[in-house]
Amino acid sequence: MKSIAIIAPNIGEYKFIREVSANDSEVKYFWAGYEYNDIMAGIISTQPDLVLLSLNFTSMDIPDLIKDIQTAYKCHILVYIEDSKNADGHIFNALSAGATDYIKLLFDSTEAEQNKELSLKVAKIINLKQKSLQKKDLPKYTEDVEKQNLLIIGSSTGGPAALMEIIKKLPKLVESSIVIIQHIEPDYIQALVEWLSYHSTNLVEVAQNNYKLEKGKIYIANGGEHLIVDEQGYFRYTKDPEEYPYKPSINRFFECIADSTLYFGTAIILTGMGRDGSIGMLKLKEHKWKTIAQDEKSSVVYGMPKAAKENGAAENVMGLDEIADKIAKIVY
Repeated sequence: MKSIAIIAPNIGEYKFIREVSANDSEVKYFWAGYEYNDIMAGIISTQPDLVLLSLNFTSMDIPDLIKDIQTAYKCHILVYIEDSKNADGHIFNALSAGATDYIKLLFDSTEAEQNKELSLKVAKIINLKQKSLQKKDLPKYTEDVEKQNLLIIGSSTGGPAALMEIIKKLPKLVESSIVIIQHIEPDYIQALVEWLSYHSTNLVEVAQNNYKLEKGKIYIANGGEHLIVDEQGYFRYTKDPEEYPYKPSINRFFECIADSTLYFGTAIILTGMGRDGSIGMLKLKEHKWKTIAQDEKSSVVYGMPKAAKENGAAENVMGLDEIADKIAKIVY
C-alpha cells in the first residue's frame, strides 16, 4: 500500500485535502502535523510515496522545510495553495526549493469538479518513477553549419510557472531546439529541470559546458555564470562580463546568438524584474529574428517584458496562453 503525507496548518484543511485528493482505496493518507519537529519526525518514520504540502502556513519557512525534507528523505512534494493573486510568489519559492509540482485550489468551493485536478496530479505523481541520468560521452567537433531552428526564452520572477505553461503545450521536437535562460540560483537548477521534465514530452536538461546544442532538446542554462554558444555550436560558460547582476544573463546569451550564423528563429522574454534581455533582443530583431514579449496582464512582474516593449525589441506583445500556442506552431 502506498502512503501520502499531508502537511497542513490545521485539521480542517487536512480533511479537505484528503477528501479532494483521494481517488484510490489502496492509498493511505495521514496528517504529518503543522509543527516542524512533528512534520520531520512523521516524514522520516513513515517515508511516504508523496507529500502534499500546504503553502497556507503563516509561521513557517516553507522553502527551508522543503529542503530539509528532501535532505532527510528524498521524495516527491506536491505543494498546494488557495488560488489568489499572491499565490505565484509562494509557488515559485517552493519550486525553487525542490517541490515537484503545484496546484491552486478553491477552498470555499462546494463543487468537487473545481478541484478534480488535484486527484489527477496525485495519481500521476505517486506512480512517477525516478529517471536515471546517464553519463554522456563528450561529442566531437563538426564542420556542419546548417542553420538550425532555435527558440530562446529569457525569464525571471514568475518564470518557472510561465515556462511550465509553455512546455506542456509543445509538440515533440525533431528539428527545433529550445534554450531557456532563467534567473535562478545554481542550487535550484536541477529541481527546475526535473519539474519541467515532468510536464514535458521532450527531453529537458541542463546545458552542459562543452556539449553541442542538439536538435530535439530543451536546455536550461545553469546558474552562477553566463551561458554562450561558440562558433561551432557548443555551449560554453563564462564569467565575462562580471559586472552583470544576473548570472546567467539573458542579454549575454541573446547577443551571442545574434552574432552566430548557425541559427534562425524566435526570441521571447517572459515575466521578470529588471531590464535584462531587452538589449540582446533588440540585436536579434536587427538580425531578422522574430521577437515576442509577455504582456503585463499575464506577467507576475512586468519588468523585463516592459523594457523589451519600450525599446522596440519586441515585435509582438502577447498573453502567456497566446505565446504558448504560438510557440507550439513554430517549433517542429
